[in-house]
Amino acid sequence: MQLLIALTTGEHMRLINKRSLGFALEIIRRNYYPAPVPYRLLFYLTSRCNCRCHNCLIWQAPAHPELSTGEIRQVLINSAFHLRWLHLSGGEIFLRDDIDEIIRVVAQHLPRLYILQIATNCTLPDRVLKVCQILKKSRIPKSIFTLSLDGVGAGHDEARGVPGLFDQVINLYREIKQHFYPAIAPYLGFTITRSNVEQLPENIRTLHREYGVESRDIHYNFYHQSDIYYQNDASEVPTPEQAQRIIPYLNALPTGKNHLSPENILERRYRRLYLDFLKTGRSPLKCEAFSGSLSITSNGECYPCMGYPRSAGSIKDYNFCLADLWKSAALKVIRSSIEQYQCPQCWTPCEAFQAMLTHSLPGHKS
Repeated sequence: MQLLIALTTGEHMRLINKRSLGFALEIIRRNYYPAPVPYRLLFYLTSRCNCRCHNCLIWQAPAHPELSTGEIRQVLINSAFHLRWLHLSGGEIFLRDDIDEIIRVVAQHLPRLYILQIATNCTLPDRVLKVCQILKKSRIPKSIFTLSLDGVGAGHDEARGVPGLFDQVINLYREIKQHFYPAIAPYLGFTITRSNVEQLPENIRTLHREYGVESRDIHYNFYHQSDIYYQNDASEVPTPEQAQRIIPYLNALPTGKNHLSPENILERRYRRLYLDFLKTGRSPLKCEAFSGSLSITSNGECYPCMGYPRSAGSIKDYNFCLADLWKSAALKVIRSSIEQYQCPQCWTPCEAFQAMLTHSLPGHKS
């Protein structure tokens, strides 16, 4: 309970409002009961990407029609009174010419939204900063920007296939930190792979000493394989031995006053449970996909998550209404398979953090 109180109050008075209390109550309920409507949505706004990453092959996928501005608006507005957590991702969402309009819909028409997460590769910093201007004036308590990172300097540029991109990532991090924090919190999203894990301690030291990045502003994600999202293979998944070496190091990193923050507690727990995942090949906690959350692709297909290639249909088939989707027989069949661990098992942050929150109170659902 203390974790939930801390998560929904934070260090700034702007976070103490009906939205934060509503989110806390939502999480408490989800510890014991499935959601009658989804409280979290992972929305992939586009599959287009202007990076050429080795570890993610989205950019190689053939182009397909995407949901229009109006269709995305309809999904969001139809979900206005039950969405409390929204994650916008891609591809690179800032390639959409209508991204400002989409963000305005989020800012103006989702009165219960508590957490907004946005992922970007930082190739279009001017568009990112324009969206920051919109969100700074909004009433969303927690806006989080994850700036993707795979290494330091030329290592990141080579991994992403874009010369000079590392400098853009660092400059964007500094801009958001200086001009938009705490309304918007920038994090460097470092993906740990089999190839870069041994250099990670030195990369962290370099980010801190040479670029002034605070330890608490780096989020670590372990490389995962996904046929329907990354379209990659498992060759870069860190070995169990690599993970066992690096996780104690990461959990011991100094975070100053942030050491007992809910975010830091969850990050450390995520990494410890990742070791269990590597040992068993099963999610260490029961997944919330199609129980409290779902993913919608850029063309409208409704999946439980980014790793399970079973669609409950297009959101167009449900009148762009998540509540209608939630009642469908197709969704119930897929959810039943997830509860029986018949889905591809994973421990990605997209699913892990909500699982940890909804398995945090005494007597929670198993």
